[in-house]
Formats: sequence, structure tokens, C-alpha cells
Amino acid sequence: MGRGHPGRAVGRTRDFVIYVVSGIAQYAMGRRIIDRYPLKSIYVTASALQVFAMLALAMGNGYGALAGAIVSAVLSSAAGPVARAPLPQPQPAE
Repeated sequence: MGRGHPGRAVGRTRDFVIYVVSGIAQYAMGRRIIDRYPLKSIYVTASALQVFAMLALAMGNGYGALAGAIVSAVLSSAAGPVARAPLPQPQPAE
């Protein structure tokens, strides 16, 4: 039997690198940035920057596309903790 397509191993390694880097960024986002800046500005900034990352991913090839994919994954996972952050609930006046 064959060993499979050699490009599959490269694809799996690339995907692994992309998601490990984005996971580290999500951890950093949850530990450092989310407590220091307003949630709305973090979310809007990450969403706006993701447009440029997607353009780099779509138009790039080789390392340019890999960089675009990493930045896109980092920004989308960075916006995750912001979207799920607990917001204070208004309390009724006594």
C-alpha cells in the first residue's frame, strides 16, 4: 500500500502551526489585553484588521499566504474572548 500524498503532511503541519500560534495569541489576549482596553475597541480593531489579513491570504502565495492565514487565525481567535467576555449586569436602584 502507498504512503499517501506527500502534500497532506505539509498541509497538516501548516494547519498545526496556524492554530498553535492563534491559540497562544488567544491566551495572551485573555490574560493581558482584555483587562486593559475597552471591549468594543478590541473587537472592532480585530475585525477591521482581519480584512487585511484575508486580503493577504487571498492574494498571497507561499509564505505570504501562510502569514495571512496566521494573522487571520490570530485575529479571529483574539476576538473570541472579547465576544464571550462577561459583561456587568445593571442592578436595580434601591
